[in-house]
Amino acid sequence: MEKHEFMYPDGETRDTALRRAIRRVRSVADTYRHNDYETIETWLEYAVRDNNLAAARYLLAAGLPPSIYDHTGYESHVAVCVRCNMPEMGALLRKHGARLPGYAWRDAQNMVDYYNHPSRTDVPHQVERRKLWESVISPDKAECAQVSTYEHCLAAVDYIETYPKAVTPSWPPRGVLQHPPPESLLPPSTHLAILDLWHAVGVHRRAEAKALAPRNWARVRLWLRVRAVTHYWQGVTQERQCAPGGRGRAADLAAYRIEFA
Repeated sequence: MEKHEFMYPDGETRDTALRRAIRRVRSVADTYRHNDYETIETWLEYAVRDNNLAAARYLLAAGLPPSIYDHTGYESHVAVCVRCNMPEMGALLRKHGARLPGYAWRDAQNMVDYYNHPSRTDVPHQVERRKLWESVISPDKAECAQVSTYEHCLAAVDYIETYPKAVTPSWPPRGVLQHPPPESLLPPSTHLAILDLWHAVGVHRRAEAKALAPRNWARVRLWLRVRAVTHYWQGVTQERQCAPGGRGRAADLAAYRIEFA
């Protein structure tokens, strides 16, 4: 059983420490910042709609998962990128686990077919655009970013389409500053919101580690049992091979005769 399946079984409704940690992260993400109608998630939404790559890159690198729907609840961020012809932003979102809806996938494939036309395959700029659209459709798994918690490894979570390779081993994310770059045009209170997010996600990660401890100890006990059985049968095999008439004794005798004959 995978780690995310062990911690988040289907139909689990008990109010555990892990569930409380999840609610804490979501409440931090939904807390109003800067004014009475902006949250961290709406900052990402505005960055996507304005094609502000610096702001989106910073928020995603800081651990904010890309939501599948904006505040209207009708259109995903990646679908906005496809509709507004923003392949670089779409590729960035897909790298961090955003899902590509089916209707937007068809439009993105049409863009790939457009740039695959023989009249455009030799133009460097258009070749680069085609590669970006291909990254929107199927991002390179080797370049996909790691996620912050095992909850985001679940295929059932809205903004994850496939299982990411790994959860980031360190938290807060390495190389991400508290203050956003000036070109991101994010409000001055961004660093306070990021600190709150990092603290809430840290609590979530510790709750996941505690919930995962029984599985880890069970794997250690299984490994020790397998090790004992393996050593036993390895000893039995060596005894039979080295017994009179055994293949090991015959091979050793032949090697001795070749060496000292």
